[in-house]
Amino acid sequence: MLHDLRDRKLFPRLTDEQIETLKPLGKVIETPDRALVLREGDPEYPLFFVLSGKLRIFKRLGAAEELLAYHGPGEFTGDIGVLTGGGATASIQSCGQCSLLQLDAGALRRLIGDNSPIGELLVETMARRARQADSHIIQEEKLAALGKMAAGLAHELNNPATAARRASKLMTEAVLQTPLRMLAIDTRYNEEEKAKMRDFAISITNRPSAPPKDPLELNDREEELLDWLESNNVPRSDEISPVFAEAGVTPAELTQWKGAAGERYLHGIYWLETVMRLASLARDIESSTNRIAELVAALKEYSYMDQARFQEVDVHQGLESTLKVMHHKLKNGVEVRREYGTDLPKICAYVGELNQVWTNLIDNGVDAMEGRGVLTVRTRSAGDSVLVEFTDTGRGIPEEICHRIYEPFFTTKPPGRGTGLGLDISYRIVVYRHGGKIRVKSKPGETTFSVELPVQPPREDEILQALQANEEKERL
Repeated sequence: MLHDLRDRKLFPRLTDEQIETLKPLGKVIETPDRALVLREGDPEYPLFFVLSGKLRIFKRLGAAEELLAYHGPGEFTGDIGVLTGGGATASIQSCGQCSLLQLDAGALRRLIGDNSPIGELLVETMARRARQADSHIIQEEKLAALGKMAAGLAHELNNPATAARRASKLMTEAVLQTPLRMLAIDTRYNEEEKAKMRDFAISITNRPSAPPKDPLELNDREEELLDWLESNNVPRSDEISPVFAEAGVTPAELTQWKGAAGERYLHGIYWLETVMRLASLARDIESSTNRIAELVAALKEYSYMDQARFQEVDVHQGLESTLKVMHHKLKNGVEVRREYGTDLPKICAYVGELNQVWTNLIDNGVDAMEGRGVLTVRTRSAGDSVLVEFTDTGRGIPEEICHRIYEPFFTTKPPGRGTGLGLDISYRIVVYRHGGKIRVKSKPGETTFSVELPVQPPREDEILQALQANEEKERL
């Protein structure tokens, strides 16, 4: 659902007396059950007041229908179309036998011009609905632009990235073959020494161990290697030790190497340095091309390009693709901690829109931490729902504005950095589109946004039953 049907600011309900004052301005029409009152794209879009029954408002997206709203007795639709003079932006269908009051644009303008209370109510509602429509259009445009960007990147980068990945693997083999062939014709070493040197170099370059990520650990390894090289009178020790340290070579292995190379170990050290440098460069190229391919794949996953908008989705996959897309904002000081539940079920959702929620919440968390801090992403199963939490170590949200953060265009960011639509869009996607909940708890140094999503969003008949039950409560 696009809107909260219980929001009386968006869906005001006129009294019977107010409806009676409007009847002389229009005409009453009767419609049977499931009649198409108005079709999307029709040039005329009158204003309809529901006298009895219900109207179902929907848009067609490809072969599917997207439900926008229901209108019950006393409610109205078509106001924006009448006001702008544009065609029908959605279709209207009757639910059960309906009685409707139809007003044209001239009648609406006279009503507003008379400064009647009903006219003021209509104008206020139009403004609110127009604002909601604007924010929804902005959201759709963002997703559409992202889809186009992903499609363009995939098209432009996929083929060269694939070719580069293939070439880098072949180059890794080729660059290692060159020094090995040079060794084969080197007359300074006998065949036994050559075999030991070749086997040792291949084992070093092929082992999967990665260089340490901790700069202090890498520096300690360089110092140990520098001490060994200097104690063995190796010139340019300060240039060679970083190469060996990055490759994961240890002083004990160099001692073993010295024994394999014999008296001419000094030349062997430089030969081994050449092998390590070439292997490192080849790995860098392969890693870079892999990164390009991963980013293209992440963009395709993030926007769900060429896939159905509503489908069964793995929440963890959406979170990971979003984190990859947001890597440029996270890499310079934000530590991401993942606390993923192991029993998380898949959910049915508008996957592209759900990723927009993750983007907004991650972006807000990074801004609150001013680019430095810890962002914790948690997931767990909660009965028939899935719970996703984002906790940042930022400045927090003042208690006096917590109730306003979901308002359209409300933002605490300076001009040019925020539009005030991120949380508004996220709220509507979670609550109205998926039947979920979004909550926030905040204090300085710890702000948590919790998103609860049902595994199966409510069906349209369940929504209608809930509305009817709510109307019966209001009558009582």
